[in-house]
Amino acid sequence: MSYVVYALILVLILRGVKFAGKGQFNTDFMSLEVTKCLQEICSVCIICHHLSQTEAFHQAGELSLSRSIL
Repeated sequence: MSYVVYALILVLILRGVKFAGKGQFNTDFMSLEVTKCLQEICSVCIICHHLSQTEAFHQAGELSLSRSIL
């Protein structure tokens, strides 16, 4: 499961990559397209973090609602 998540994050990162040539500067480094790509990556990481916390709390028996929700 974790390899699938790593592959998904890698695809999200590489999807929005734009390379500037040697000695050049990327002028649209804060464009809407680039920041949306960063937002996608961060949202996937946050979802993975929350899912791992839910599993840890369920194992400890604290703050867990129901196993059927997941």
